[in-house]
Amino acid sequence: MTSWQLNVYDLIILFGIFQAFIFSLIFLLKNKGNLATFFLSLLLLEFSFNAFIFLVLTYGGYNRYPWLHLFPYGLEYVIGPTLYFFVRHSLDEGYKMNLKKWAWFSLVLLNYPHSIYHLIFGRKVLHLEIHAFLDDLGYGALIPIFISLFLSYRAVRQFEQNGEHKFSKTRPGQLKRIKLVLGGCTFLSLIFLGRILVDEFFTKLNYWQEYLIHSSLTGGILIFGIGGILFSLEFIHEKRKHKMLNKPSSRKTYESNVQLLTNLMEKEHLYLNSNLNIRLLEEKTGLNSKDISMTLNHGMGQSFYEFINYYRLKEVQKRLLDPQHQHLTILGIANESGFKSKATFNRIFKEWTGLTPLEYRNFYKNRSHRRE
Repeated sequence: MTSWQLNVYDLIILFGIFQAFIFSLIFLLKNKGNLATFFLSLLLLEFSFNAFIFLVLTYGGYNRYPWLHLFPYGLEYVIGPTLYFFVRHSLDEGYKMNLKKWAWFSLVLLNYPHSIYHLIFGRKVLHLEIHAFLDDLGYGALIPIFISLFLSYRAVRQFEQNGEHKFSKTRPGQLKRIKLVLGGCTFLSLIFLGRILVDEFFTKLNYWQEYLIHSSLTGGILIFGIGGILFSLEFIHEKRKHKMLNKPSSRKTYESNVQLLTNLMEKEHLYLNSNLNIRLLEEKTGLNSKDISMTLNHGMGQSFYEFINYYRLKEVQKRLLDPQHQHLTILGIANESGFKSKATFNRIFKEWTGLTPLEYRNFYKNRSHRRE
């Protein structure tokens, strides 16, 4: 096909490219200074650029506009590093970039040889072996992509296992959105790998098979867009909360209330009471329920139950490894730490640590024995 008359499938792909571009601009403009959002924006642009190259090839765009060869034939080689640094900055806002880390983006140079070849020789294939090699060079991008996927999943797993999210700004909900982006990238990478295997070892893909693959890629881009919107909205909400709490009058009130609530947990251990609720906190603090909720939600970024369960989980974790409590069952320890429901306890423990209570105890016991 050489005509520029777009059919419905082209419009689907074009829509994916357009929305990725718009989302990327929104993320960059709304979230200045946040590197996690910056890398998410890059990731969207990289996938949408590859979909754009497909349309250009399909409709003979390089024949009509040779200057398009000034751009790389794709951005596959930098997808991996971009994904990994998005995950690292999402998990840890203090993660630092240095020259060595930025150097990974020099891999984009491997996307240029194919374009340079056509800049020199035009669209005519004069050296078949050289052209075939340059055509296959893009497949090498799967190496940094899958390495980055492995490292990203490992970073998330370690983050959960170490219980770092309890002391980090990365809440369980945000962690799910990070996993959504990771899942989208895995989906797109597997499609890319499947296309290569079929194309190289079985049969050349026909026109409609190519469309099916690139429509799937567009679907993956939409997943990124949805995950990105949720990620971006949460960051915007955090910035607004931060601005509100930085007002002198609000800050003093919240700081005083936060200190009051924290002291009740850490010194009086109110969380051990399984019947603890906001009404009991009202009696202990002299604050009304609205002030308590506002302090927890805006001053600490937590709901009432997140706040209470944080201390209960810390107590459970301490007792699970304490020899003086080894005679108790895990459920017995949970009950003594303030949990009423076994199902709720198991769900929250797994959600916050990435392990079941038994796995947690065995993991740290084994690690302690190895040190000895």
